Order: sequence, then structure tokens, then C-alpha cells
Amino acid sequence: MRIGLSIAVATGLYGVSFGALGVASGLGVWQTVALSALMFTGGSQFAFIGVVAGGGAGSAAFGAATLLGVRNAVYGMQMNRMLRPHGWRRLLAAQVTIDESAATAAGQLDPDEQRRGFWTAGLGVFALWNLFTLAGALLGDALGDPRRWGLDGAAVAVPRPAVAAPAHANRWRWPWSARWPPCWPCRGCRPAADPARRAGRGAVGLVQPRAGGRGTGAGRRSGRLRRRRRAAAGARLMALWGWLLLASAAAYAIKLAGYLVPARWLENEHMSRVAGTLTIGLLASLTAMNTFSAGAALALDARLGALLAAGVALWLRAPFLLVVVVGALAAALLRLAGIG
Repeated sequence: MRIGLSIAVATGLYGVSFGALGVASGLGVWQTVALSALMFTGGSQFAFIGVVAGGGAGSAAFGAATLLGVRNAVYGMQMNRMLRPHGWRRLLAAQVTIDESAATAAGQLDPDEQRRGFWTAGLGVFALWNLFTLAGALLGDALGDPRRWGLDGAAVAVPRPAVAAPAHANRWRWPWSARWPPCWPCRGCRPAADPARRAGRGAVGLVQPRAGGRGTGAGRRSGRLRRRRRAAAGARLMALWGWLLLASAAAYAIKLAGYLVPARWLENEHMSRVAGTLTIGLLASLTAMNTFSAGAALALDARLGALLAAGVALWLRAPFLLVVVVGALAAALLRLAGIG
């Protein structure tokens, strides 16, 4: 249970990064929060916002997120064999089947410890990941590049794939107005104009009237262009809602499919060994992806130092939460020194 709580805290903190990147990619605050709560599988979430940030269509985001979520079916089969959930517990277990909960359960030998580890990590990550996603989405650009804080170094220490969206994309998207009252996402994503600036524009208009008056052809064309742009942005946001909900439903269906495989099929010693090996292999490959991937390219940067530092802390038998903190701190210090 202690390991599960440590994993929940470490992974939940990384949700700040997803929240900030989700808003920067072009999603609204509530779209970003809904993606975390409904899809709830980190790699697929990062894939979705990565495609959106690059200007891709919602269908492309759906495809990328769904492909990365296929691994959860393997986790579901393994967890079904270990936990044997029934009824509503099976439905809930499918939702919280992620890299962290599967890794926590697979790392235990006692069946009771496997069960406690799975539920502690799964429910703990769900609560904290969504809480910190909301915090990151609301803070937005105030966080800057999340890598500066070593959050990707923490991700190296916790098995989690991350298809990172460009931190600089669409930085004008800010969920709050420059002044009170708040400008909620449903009212548009650009900050409302400052009252003093509006008054200043009015004063300038009184002293220096625009040539041709308000009814000129250029003014009318400019107004129509602005209205078209606003309508296109609103239509894209509504379309993204549809693809977001569809991708979340597909992610849950994939998780649940693993639990629908009869547990007796995995009771065979050979099948059990294969399923266990697949789980370990997937977690190892996700750690490698966290460390060496930069979009579609390979990269050697501060994340490698974070992985080595976390490995040393793990070798010294440090508590898991301390291992994650060491990884994040190593990445932040290396970047502060200009490395990576």
C-alpha cells in the first residue's frame, strides 16, 4: 500500500504538466479535465493533445490515442487473472487499469498485496491526476515549459508514455481574463480586453476618427472575417468534444476487453508466463520511450541523467517517492546547468 501511495503522489504531480500542455495545445480547460477523467491513460492523453497541437484533425487524434491504448488490454488480462473482480468492481477496475496500477500489482507476490497495491495506486492516481490536471489547466502559461521543473524527469522514474505536445503552441490560450470576472472557456479562450484599454480606444476614436467612418467596405470585410474566424474556432472546439468523447469510450472499451477474457484461459502456466512477460516488456519499453523520445525523433537530454539518478536511488533502496523526486530534481538541475 505504501508503494501504491507513493506512485499515486508522484504520478499525480505530473498531471500539472498535462493540464498546462492540454490548454496550450488548443483544448479548453474543461476539455482537458474531461480528457483526464474519461480517458485516463496518460500515453493516449498526450498523444491526443500532441496531434491537436500540431494542427491535426480530431480523427487523427482519435487514432493516435486509440493505438497507444491497446496495451491496456494486456494489462486488463493480467489484472483479471490476479484480482478476479466481479460486478461493478470489474467496471471500476477497468477504468483505473493504467501503467502504474498494473506495475504496482505485478510487483507483489502475495495476492492480498497485489489487490491492495492495484486499488491504492489506481484510485490514488485517478484522484490526484485529475486534481493536478485541473490545476495545470488553470495556471496555463504561468507554469512556462513544464520540463523546466523536471516533470519529465519524474515521468522517467514512473512508467508512463508521454507524447509531448509542444509547450510553446498557442500560448495565447489562457482560461482566465486579464482581470476579474473570469472568462470561462465556453465564452471563448482569448482574454477579455482591459477596461482601460477599451476606454483608451474610445478616446482615440473621438480625437482621431477613422477615415471613411464605421460603414466603409474595409471595415465591413474586417468584421465579417473576424466573425468567420470565431465561428471556425467554435466549430473546431465542438468537433473536438465529439472526438474526445469517442476516444475516451474507445480507451475504456479496450481496458474492459482485457477483463472480459476468461481468467481460466490464463491459468495455464505457459499463458500466465507469456502474459506476465508482456506486462514487464511493455512497462520497460514505456520507460525507454519516456527517456529517449522527442516527438518522432530520438534524443539524449536531461531525462537520461534523471533515469540514472533514479536508478542509483532505487539501488540504494530509497522509498519510491524519493526515487521520483530524485529523478525530477536531477532533470531540473541538469537543465539549469544548460545540459539537455
